[in-house]
Amino acid sequence: MAIHEFSMEMLNKKCLLNVEYRSAAAGVDCVSLCHTESKDDVAQLLISEGWLLVEPRREKRLAKLVGQYQKAQEKAKEGRVSVSD
Repeated sequence: MAIHEFSMEMLNKKCLLNVEYRSAAAGVDCVSLCHTESKDDVAQLLISEGWLLVEPRREKRLAKLVGQYQKAQEKAKEGRVSVSD
């Protein structure tokens, strides 16, 4: 269901992509996506809607981004947002 929500959020929309770090274990780039017009962070939207969870990161350069994601996650938890709503 989360993949479906992501697809709906991205369908026919232009986004800005930024590579944040490379996952050594998986061998993939981890990126952030923002809508071009609104500058809304796609991951933050999905986290605040209860579709994604935040993975803690220790890198100093990611502290602000992870902090924003954790706030969105707490907001979803406090509002008891769940995917079944």
